Amino acid sequence: MNIDVQLGSRSYAIVVERGALASVGARLKSLGVGSRAALVSAAGILSAHGKTVTESLEKAGFTVTTLEVPDGEAAKTLGVAERCWNALLEAGLDRTSTVLALGGGAVGDVAGFVAATYMRGVMTPPPC
Repeated sequence: MNIDVQLGSRSYAIVVERGALASVGARLKSLGVGSRAALVSAAGILSAHGKTVTESLEKAGFTVTTLEVPDGEAAKTLGVAERCWNALLEAGLDRTSTVLALGGGAVGDVAGFVAATYMRGVMTPPPC
């Protein structure tokens, strides 16, 4: 099932289905983005679902950099953002690259902030 979020030129679909994380790579590739992606998440979510998302992205041809951030509000610091920016630079992400948030709340907040401020903004789809 898809839930369409109507926001004009920024509209998107929320995909609700069993196994949806295994199709993240194909869905992202269909958007015509660059071949590098950063996956931002907290440790618990990464251990439960990170492998599925990473494998999906790699199968679709993406080079993936995984960024582990602290749980909760502890992720919302400039120190965490700086570590993420440095990791993106080291991995060679550019303005055609994508930053993905795996999780919600603070993970989505920090991933969105990092993407918006890195090289004046890279693509950030809605959190997985």
